[in-house]
Amino acid sequence: MGSLRIFLGGAVLALAAAAPPAAGPAQTVERAQLFADCAGRFSAEIEFTWLMQRGDGATDQTLRAGVEALLAAILPDARAAGLDGIALRHRRIAAKAAQARLRHGAQFGTDPRRATRARLLASRHRAACAALLPG
Repeated sequence: MGSLRIFLGGAVLALAAAAPPAAGPAQTVERAQLFADCAGRFSAEIEFTWLMQRGDGATDQTLRAGVEALLAAILPDARAAGLDGIALRHRRIAAKAAQARLRHGAQFGTDPRRATRARLLASRHRAACAALLPG
């Protein structure tokens, strides 16, 4: 029976080592910061869609609500770990401004290479945030 336990224990360790790492940061504070960043990025996407008259931004509104729910769920633990609401609000605003600059550069930039790069970065940031949510 002892050799079976050793074999099963080794198998569990091997499976754990082979498993892909979890998406997103492992620490509570980093997760809260990531969710705040994503909420800001989705806010910028919503505004850009509305300003450019490309719809109502319903998809991004749903995604923003999702990361806001994740942030609300982790907020008590993040606060216990020393993160305050002001810092999270600052991150959210900074991420919104950064995403808005990328969208502006992609839409109105005069250098085609820079505009393409801005479009690609904005899309990547949005996709990375959307990948945090199920479905």
